[in-house]
Amino acid sequence: MQEIINIVTEYFKMNNGELVKDSAGEIFIVKMEYENLFYNVHITKRSLKHFTERRKEDFSKKHSENKSLEIIKLMISDLSLIINKPDKKVVHTTRENSLLIYKKTNSHATPMCLVLEIKNNKMYLVSLHFIKERDFEKMLSTK
Repeated sequence: MQEIINIVTEYFKMNNGELVKDSAGEIFIVKMEYENLFYNVHITKRSLKHFTERRKEDFSKKHSENKSLEIIKLMISDLSLIINKPDKKVVHTTRENSLLIYKKTNSHATPMCLVLEIKNNKMYLVSLHFIKERDFEKMLSTK
């Protein structure tokens, strides 16, 4: 996780929309079991940049820049726990891929939700955010 936290810290200091020199590539998060198969879960650097920009924008409305970065780091540090021990897991499958939607109430007052996508026999983290329980249930009813 430290590698991801270091990259997030670097991205956080950049301006929104600023190009990253090395935006290609994937970063390993954790190994997980799904349907009796083991997957290495990754996040692309492009997705990580997008996540950092969006959360920075969201949190800066109510928090200082330092506090916003600390919240984002806390979210990243909880990824392994959320993926491997979620409170709730929902699977949505299409012909192309599967979406695994996980929710975990951990050390946060508001639960965290993340979406994992299986694409071309690889697992990717595509979304991570805080979510209210009623919004989580509403999101599931639209899948």
